[in-house]
Amino acid sequence: MAKMNPNGLSHMVCFSCGNIFPNEQKNPIACLSCGYEIKAEMYRKIMKHAMCAVYYGYDYRKVYEKQIANNSLITERYALVDPSTLLCFCAAAALSGIIGGIAYDCVKKAIKAIISNGNAIKQDIGQSRIYLFESHELNTFIRYIRQYSIDRDEIDSGVLKEIEDEEIGWAASSITTELIFRGVTLTEEEIREAIHDAIHDAKNPDRPIKDNFVRFWESLPATEEESNNA
Repeated sequence: MAKMNPNGLSHMVCFSCGNIFPNEQKNPIACLSCGYEIKAEMYRKIMKHAMCAVYYGYDYRKVYEKQIANNSLITERYALVDPSTLLCFCAAAALSGIIGGIAYDCVKKAIKAIISNGNAIKQDIGQSRIYLFESHELNTFIRYIRQYSIDRDEIDSGVLKEIEDEEIGWAASSITTELIFRGVTLTEEEIREAIHDAIHDAKNPDRPIKDNFVRFWESLPATEEESNNA
C-alpha cells in the first residue's frame, strides 16, 4: 500500500510549477518542466504529512462526520482505500499556506494548476473525488487540512478520537507487518517496544516547518485572466 509512504506513489509533483511527473526515485528530485530541485528527504517529509492529512484529516473525517449527521453517533469503523494521489499533492499546496505562510490566492492557484495536470496520473484511486474547482469544497478541504495539522481542537471530539484511533491502529499494524516481512526475530518485549515506538511516532509526527516551503510556487503558469491583463 502507498499509504503514508511517498516512495510508493507512481508520480511526484513539482512544488514550483505544479507539474506532475513519474517518480523515478532520484535525489535530488528535479522537475522536468521548470528545473526546480528539492532534496528527496525534504520532499518525502512534506508529502508524508500531506498524505496523512488527506487520509485521516479529510477522508476519514468526512465519513465519520456523515455518520454523526445521519445517526448522531459513530457505530461503524472503516478501512478506507489509499488517499487520492492528486488530493495529496493539493494538500501539500495547502500546507504551504497553512505552515509556510504562502498567500491564500497563490495556494488556490497552485491547487488548480495541480488538478489541471492530473491527467498525468492514469490510475489515481482514492476515497475522495476531485471537486476542488468548486470554491466551497476547496475552502472545506483547506480548512480540514489546517485543522488536522495545527488546530485539532476545532474537530468534533468524537470524530477526532476515531481519527486518532485510526492513526494508532495503522502505525501498530504497519510495524508488525514490516517486522514479519523483514523476517526479524524479536522477543515479545522487543515487539512491544517496536509497536510502542511506532505509536509514539504516529502521535508525534515530524511535521514540516515554515522554512521547508521557501520558493514554493514561483514558477506557476499564468492563468488566463493574468495573461489577458498582461
